[in-house]
Amino acid sequence: MNIDQLKYFIAVAESMHLTSAADELNISEPAMSKAISRLEDEIGFKLFDRVGRNIQLSDSGEIFLPYAKSAVKELNDGLYEITLRNALDNNTVKIQCLPLILFPGLLHRILESYPDIAFMSSGAVPAHELENNLLTHKSDLCISSKIIQNKSFDSVTLVNEPLQLIVSDRHPFASEDKIHISDMLNDRFILTAQHSSLIRDYNALFQDAQQKPITIVVSNINETLEYIALDNLVAVMTGTIYYDLLRRQTKGTRAIGIVDDHGDPICCTQYLYCRKKHNKPDTKGIKKLLIDYFSDYKAKAPDA
Repeated sequence: MNIDQLKYFIAVAESMHLTSAADELNISEPAMSKAISRLEDEIGFKLFDRVGRNIQLSDSGEIFLPYAKSAVKELNDGLYEITLRNALDNNTVKIQCLPLILFPGLLHRILESYPDIAFMSSGAVPAHELENNLLTHKSDLCISSKIIQNKSFDSVTLVNEPLQLIVSDRHPFASEDKIHISDMLNDRFILTAQHSSLIRDYNALFQDAQQKPITIVVSNINETLEYIALDNLVAVMTGTIYYDLLRRQTKGTRAIGIVDDHGDPICCTQYLYCRKKHNKPDTKGIKKLLIDYFSDYKAKAPDA
């Protein structure tokens, strides 16, 4: 049984005329008659009765018709969904990274340079999913601090950003320009659950410490801002990209550089990954746009 047999059966059942149905579907009458006979042989029941020179649905045909229509509709809907999905996939570049709003001007630059293409920013995901998402085409480009060793991917270092401690003006550290990791152990930290790369940075920051500070996990960046502004809590963020967001939305905060035992800034490196063999022409162009954006970007120390 195939979809053509069902279509032929439905056409004849609706017109009750073999020749008219064959003409409508642009098929010869003998070929249509043969296809319906094969369908009847497969299901084991006659679908039509001949009444003189005319035909009409048999009792079995009456029962089978709505199911045949439903089956053809479901198959057509499935084919439409596949066609639509592939059309969207072929015209959509999927970028996996922290929300694009955190990168000043990047969203505008993409939309201005590629007005005819849709793109999807899927957000940060757990580290173990990054590689799989690229391999399975769930993402075309990925910005992450995670190091991925895979010969199927191109890798570009985008930016090496200093980690900073974000505090309110009321915090004891507010007057400091820089702070050592060991001085941060007694603080309560805010982490945003959806930003898995920040959580990785936090864990890496204190991997050599005998204990980690108390952690409070919130659901989104807005909660982080509220906690820092209203309570004596702190957060670790990278560079001024995130501080710019804080400064726009919340007053009374400061960013303090975090340094190691030698007094050198502790940094987080962001990498850009994509498959070496990508099937979307615009992926290459958007990849270059991202590289150029971060080449132009220079992290500046935030104002007090």
